[in-house]
Amino acid sequence: IATTVREEIASCSEKAYEKLRLADAQKMFMLNNEKEVRAYVAEHGWSVEGSEIRFVQANSTTSFTSQEEPSLKLISNALVYAKELERIV
Repeated sequence: IATTVREEIASCSEKAYEKLRLADAQKMFMLNNEKEVRAYVAEHGWSVEGSEIRFVQANSTTSFTSQEEPSLKLISNALVYAKELERIV
């Protein structure tokens, strides 16, 4: 379940954000450390510039920086729900 949730979050993140801090991505993608985040970033073809992930944008007119994160609370709640569901199953 965690992998499925992670992939959905990744898909939404690359569409919603132009960039995202590594620390925020680690929480959102439920990864244990920065090394795992960097490996995950490489798998998806994104780039890391400094302490931020740069997503590949395809002519997107609506994107947010990690400073504008009202969606993080929603994502965080979904992750907690997914973790609890995984414990039950």
